[in-house]
Amino acid sequence: MMKMEQQLPPRVNAVQARTIINGGKKKNTRLVDVRSIDELISGMIPGAKSVPLDTLLTRVTDEFPEPETPIILYCKTGMRSGMAQGALRKLGYTNVCNIVGGFDGWKKAGLPIHKAKANKKTGVITAGTNS
Repeated sequence: MMKMEQQLPPRVNAVQARTIINGGKKKNTRLVDVRSIDELISGMIPGAKSVPLDTLLTRVTDEFPEPETPIILYCKTGMRSGMAQGALRKLGYTNVCNIVGGFDGWKKAGLPIHKAKANKKTGVITAGTNS
């Protein structure tokens, strides 16, 4: 059973999400962008992986086999990621968080944005991480 201090809050704003992502105490936290592929042209939050909402339920068990995995979701405004959060909870995922305000809130807060990159071999789209 997970310790309570590792449990993510159900909702965070962009600044709180960045603190969790960069905080180091939750190294296995996954950041998931549920926007559609064509929306990624505007950039991604550093460290994020693209799993569009329309493919999330079919890919989630392959992407995150452990239902306790800490997952932070975002979309453009927080609406679709909120729906994704509810769907993942129904599938038994117990540590899922939504960024309220989504990518727009992240940009408005002046936080870093990276270009989306596709792995030519696997087709997986990710954002670069801070080095």
